[in-house]
Amino acid sequence: MTINFHNIKNHLFCLLFIMFFCNAAAQQHYKPFRITGELKLDGALNEPEWKSALPITDFIQVDPYPGALPSERTEVRMLYNDDYLYVGFHCYDKEPDKIVRFFMDRDFELGNDDGISVQLDTYNDKNTSVLFITNALSARFDSEVSSNGASSNNNYNNFWDAVSINDST
Repeated sequence: MTINFHNIKNHLFCLLFIMFFCNAAAQQHYKPFRITGELKLDGALNEPEWKSALPITDFIQVDPYPGALPSERTEVRMLYNDDYLYVGFHCYDKEPDKIVRFFMDRDFELGNDDGISVQLDTYNDKNTSVLFITNALSARFDSEVSSNGASSNNNYNNFWDAVSINDST
């Protein structure tokens, strides 16, 4: 299986001390919206194609209160074409000036910055996945996850991009 993740598009308005994941109990399938062209990687999510994709909004907290409802609203939309998967995040925050952002380097130290992640079960086996994480400074971290999360390969590096913007309008 060959997967080309050149453009993972992220739109970070704000995220305060919480990393969101889809509610694992629901196990709802999401079908990304197919597009024919490419999108500009600028973090703005203002192309009309983004409005065509249904938003994912059913999230839970991982930290600081695992399983709790989120303290802020987050919307995620996915688009794809023949070459790329685009994932757009719109994270809301009542206090955008309190976003924590330190690292700009590749494979940055996790746990210090506010950010988002996408974990894809590319074999559909609920045991292995690829993980993509970005923060409010567009830093990138990726990893291969196996053994149902018990093992990870943090030396894994794939080709993908992230752009985060802070737009409190």
